[in-house]
Amino acid sequence: MSFHRGVSAILAIVVAIGLAVAGCGSKTKHDSTKQSTPTSTRASDHTDTGGAERADAASLPAGFPTDVPVINGHIEGHRELGPLGGLTRWQLTVTGIDADAGDAAQHLLLDGGFTRDSQGRDLELCNADDDRSDFDGKKTSVLYTITLCSNTAGPNPQIKYDIAVIDVGRSEVAPAPSLPPLPNLGG
Repeated sequence: MSFHRGVSAILAIVVAIGLAVAGCGSKTKHDSTKQSTPTSTRASDHTDTGGAERADAASLPAGFPTDVPVINGHIEGHRELGPLGGLTRWQLTVTGIDADAGDAAQHLLLDGGFTRDSQGRDLELCNADDDRSDFDGKKTSVLYTITLCSNTAGPNPQIKYDIAVIDVGRSEVAPAPSLPPLPNLGG
């Protein structure tokens, strides 16, 4: 009878550890701090990229990757951290822009070394009336996937950026928990 108790205790420990590990992988840590920063849209700030220029680093949320060019305007955004720390997702909305800013935002990304993803993604990030464009890029050990959702028709043009940042040079995978030693069941 003590053999069955020992096996039951081991199974209970294994199940408890399995549930704890499974629970760790499904949680996402959110950085709910949103930042909103107006930037200059003076005519003297415009370049050849469709009447708009890249926003400067000071106008972007703290910690935003400087490798990703964002169009100049009123920028609001936040980030979410993935469960293992190697993935960060940024979501920005840029308003206070011209009707041709969607094309200019695409040109900024292409000029910044990103390539157009012609196959697109299956994510429902954009509204039905948005113009969508997808980009990929790699800078040193960081991979980027970027989706632009441009809605520049109407009185309030805006562009939404959805940016996944994957740091392939970073390894923060927690070690697997060790099991306690098996009891000596005598023999």
